[in-house]
Amino acid sequence: MLRHISKRQDYLSFKESGKEKLSASDLLRLESGKYKSASNKMDSLEPERAEELLLSCYSQVTGRPANDPTIYIRSFLLMLHMSYTSVDEWISAARSDILLQYLVGTWEIPPVACHYDFINRITGADPHLNELYPKSKNFREVKAQIKAAKLKKGEKWENFDDDDTQKLKKKYWDDASCDSERWTLVLERLFDLLAVSVIRDFIPHQKKDYPSHYQKVRCSLI
Repeated sequence: MLRHISKRQDYLSFKESGKEKLSASDLLRLESGKYKSASNKMDSLEPERAEELLLSCYSQVTGRPANDPTIYIRSFLLMLHMSYTSVDEWISAARSDILLQYLVGTWEIPPVACHYDFINRITGADPHLNELYPKSKNFREVKAQIKAAKLKKGEKWENFDDDDTQKLKKKYWDDASCDSERWTLVLERLFDLLAVSVIRDFIPHQKKDYPSHYQKVRCSLI
């Protein structure tokens, strides 16, 4: 059950009050290398843009209270930023490093199983997502894709390269609707809401041509 999600300002407030828990060496790390760029990236995230979508992934009336989904979003973004490819290794590192916890936005990093549950939830494996998918002649095929995509502990998603990311950015830059007949529907909508739309809103309307102006803009979320 999920009633609300935290907003960007909530995260910034956590970081402001939580800085006193960091040691002098942690503060030095925070101002260097990957940690500094990671901090800027986390600060730029506006999870409230995806609030309606995230709420639709959870029951509003039954079940135990769920962890804030923005924790998982920041955790996975930070995991990739810090060059981890194993969820198990990432959680082990984050739980033993207060600076990583600080950047995720919680002193209690959820365990590995909860991270996999979140993956399954936003890839359609959770029954609460059924209403997001079309009840069309192809619905059975989508359900089969969802079942096949569900990860088991220790399994990894297929790796995608920069060309795949560029194609997806171009797709949503052109205001394309999300592909409702793919198991990645929710993931694509999150990508559009939290990344592509941020840049679209940042650039003046008269300069929204792709790729010339788009390529010149640095977006910390992509």
